[in-house]
Amino acid sequence: MGLPARKRMRLKGYDYRMAGSYFITICTAGKRCVLGEVVAPDHAGAAGASPCPTEPKCLLSPMGRIVRDEALRIPLHFSSVNIDSFIVMPNHVHLLLSIMVDGDSSLSEIIGRFKSVSTRRVNEACGTSGRKLWQTGFYDHVIRDRSDFEGRCSYIERNPFRWIGHPG
Repeated sequence: MGLPARKRMRLKGYDYRMAGSYFITICTAGKRCVLGEVVAPDHAGAAGASPCPTEPKCLLSPMGRIVRDEALRIPLHFSSVNIDSFIVMPNHVHLLLSIMVDGDSSLSEIIGRFKSVSTRRVNEACGTSGRKLWQTGFYDHVIRDRSDFEGRCSYIERNPFRWIGHPG
């Protein structure tokens, strides 16, 4: 008995080189929380709390800052790609990206390059070699319409809120 077959995550028959928007989730290897930590907001009225509560946010570790920088650099490597929204969380990254021109690069090529470059830079910064940063594969969702796009943007923006009390 070998390993179980991996579930096919891509839409059957869909061309991932087509212009369009895509919601992507990439998890760290072992879902380790190495990219940062979510800091809870002050609670108004609590002893020592600020009078104006702040929103939860992810404070990035040095690894997380490298990952953020590489996410922002994706359009430099792929001129037909826009990063519409993204967030780096302690153990995953969400990207909402748009491929503007049919056929330039596939979604797998774009994400593969991001994962490869960010892993190499993290290993260089940590003085390690060959340490795995990301899980194999990634989750994608093809954006269907404006409402879907806006919903995914909201999901990314609200991700730190969901982390509080339910990390991971």
